[in-house]
Formats: sequence, structure tokens, C-alpha cells
Amino acid sequence: MPSYRGSVGPVSQQPPHSRARRSLAWPLFALATALVGVGAGIAIGLLIEGGGSDDRGERNASTGCGLLVDIDRDEPLTEDSAMDDPAFWELSAMAPLASAAGTADDEYADLAEAAQVIGRSLQTYDTDALSGALDDVADECEALGLATD
Repeated sequence: MPSYRGSVGPVSQQPPHSRARRSLAWPLFALATALVGVGAGIAIGLLIEGGGSDDRGERNASTGCGLLVDIDRDEPLTEDSAMDDPAFWELSAMAPLASAAGTADDEYADLAEAAQVIGRSLQTYDTDALSGALDDVADECEALGLATD
């Protein structure tokens, strides 16, 4: 028989949410954030496109590499401030822009490949892999003659 507390109604007999349910929140949030970043990167790439000209890959690569200017490559994100740090959102947009550049022009394929590690690092929140990936992407940007600092 359910117990009642005044006229409020029956008191739930179910246990509070389990720890396992709460531990799924961060990976699901990271995946959703990554998808938003991919969408934002594609949208930015499409806005920058300017009518299908031949230098679409260059514009996407240049924009993606330009996002590295303000990012601290040694410690790009901290766990406590990730969502409040503009670098998180810039990196979320950078990876798909580099991928768009590699898709548009094979000249940027190595940049796109290196940037994919940034996307995976953000999804898994692997800050060590993220720092290494930022160095790799910066090297690719510099080899292409695109500004990163």
C-alpha cells in the first residue's frame, strides 16, 4: 500500500537515479557538442563558400587554421572550464572546417586527417591527445603557409 504524506500524493518507492545513469551524461553531452561543432563548421564553410569558386578548400583551411591563433597549445582546455572557454567552441568548429578543406581539395588532406584527431579528442575529452593534435594541425597549417599565430 502506498504511503501518503499529507495531501501531496503517494511517496515514490523507487531508488534515486543510479550512478551509471549519471556517468552516461558526460559522453552523451560530448557527442552532442561534437555534432553541434560539425554542424557549425559546415555552416561556416557554406557561408564562406561564395558561389563555388575553385579556392573553396583554401578558404576552409585558412579559416580553420586561423582559429588556432588564440588557443594555448600546451593546455588548450581544462576540465573545469571547458564549456566556458571559447577555445572549446573554436576547436569544435576547426575540425570540420579542415575536413571540408580536405574534401574540397586533396592538397588539404593531411590537414583534414590531423584535425580529425582534434574532433575525437574533444569527444573523449582526452587533453593529452588534444595537445598533440594541435601541434600536428599547426605544423600542417604552417606547411601550407596558413597563419596560426
